Amino acid sequence: MFKPSGRLARTGFVLRSALFPERCAVCGRLCTTRGFCKDCAVKIVPYPKRCCPKCGLPAPNCECALYFYYFKGVAAPFLNKDEAKTALYALKFRGALGAAPYFALQMANRVRQCFGRVNFDLVTAVPMGKTKLRERGYNQAEVLARLLAAELRLPYRRLLCQNRKTKEQHFSATVQERFENTVGKYRVKRFKNLTGKTVLLVDDIKTTGATLNECTRQLLLNRVGTVYCTTALVTNYEKETKNA
Repeated sequence: MFKPSGRLARTGFVLRSALFPERCAVCGRLCTTRGFCKDCAVKIVPYPKRCCPKCGLPAPNCECALYFYYFKGVAAPFLNKDEAKTALYALKFRGALGAAPYFALQMANRVRQCFGRVNFDLVTAVPMGKTKLRERGYNQAEVLARLLAAELRLPYRRLLCQNRKTKEQHFSATVQERFENTVGKYRVKRFKNLTGKTVLLVDDIKTTGATLNECTRQLLLNRVGTVYCTTALVTNYEKETKNA
């Protein structure tokens, strides 16, 4: 089976956008506004509840007592459910890149709300492995991170890369397995002048925080001063696994 290269896949997305009308990332109908149809656009609203500045979950569902985090905090505008989940998964797996600007805008708003007094030096993203990048054609975390950096008027840098291949996180059933699965998975590229920098790390979804935690650990080992994180969606992992 033919699998296009990263460059060819990216070209395909551009051509598809030019030749075919954009469809809603939630319901698949033709869009009247970028990324979403009118009916779905009004349903994708950031959750208004007060959130924990550390784990990013609504305050009543805080999971900070359960895990140790290296990062200072997480800002996420949406819970991993309903229309927001459908749209983000369409962006992630089905090339619905038209939804990315809206998610990035809401992430920027939540960053300003949660970390308004923080002076960030740069934005970076959780990296994707070369094989998956060739297959998919884009790293959805980097797509969001670049748009977010533009919204916040900050430079974007690729600081991280994958050091080794591991099994997919969704196949790691327990929290301990998810954290163990990420150890040593990432490394920092050779960059100068990272000492003392305050970095905003971007991913698409926070589940347990294991991926963000390992990326943060690697950044701190390379003399980055402080790491804050933002994702489009945040999952109440303990609640979800108990209800499964």
